[in-house]
Amino acid sequence: MVSNPNFSVNVRSVDGFQGGEEDIIIISTVRSNLSGKVGFLSNRQRANVAITRARYCLWIVGNATTLTNSNSVWRKVVLDAKERNCFHNAADEDKKLDQVIEDALFEFELLDDSASAFNKLSIRDMPERTTFSRAKTETNTCMIVFHRKPLTLWRG
Repeated sequence: MVSNPNFSVNVRSVDGFQGGEEDIIIISTVRSNLSGKVGFLSNRQRANVAITRARYCLWIVGNATTLTNSNSVWRKVVLDAKERNCFHNAADEDKKLDQVIEDALFEFELLDDSASAFNKLSIRDMPERTTFSRAKTETNTCMIVFHRKPLTLWRG
């Protein structure tokens, strides 16, 4: 868990989150394959835990094609999000996402002027490190991925 007086970031697996609840939940369902295989995400109990733990806001990051082709609860979630205009395609709608992230990092003084392109950021001086990384797939979809890695601020 990473925290300061204004917010905290808690990174856990779905299994480690059972019984927990947070104001905002960001779920990484990142899988990319044409066969629609979502692995452990197809487990209904895990999916239920993942999508029912947010008090106010739930963000699901993943490959919509893979999730839709999975014939699991994730297909219904994607279709429902599209129906309610809650679906956002990063490749189409968030072309300036890199610049927004970079501007925010400069504002919070996490990048200096020599670090022009945002690549990787770790929150420093915390026992468990939370890393944000920019990733581009073959379809130029930009997604934010949360994972643990023992690094400090660096460009790769």
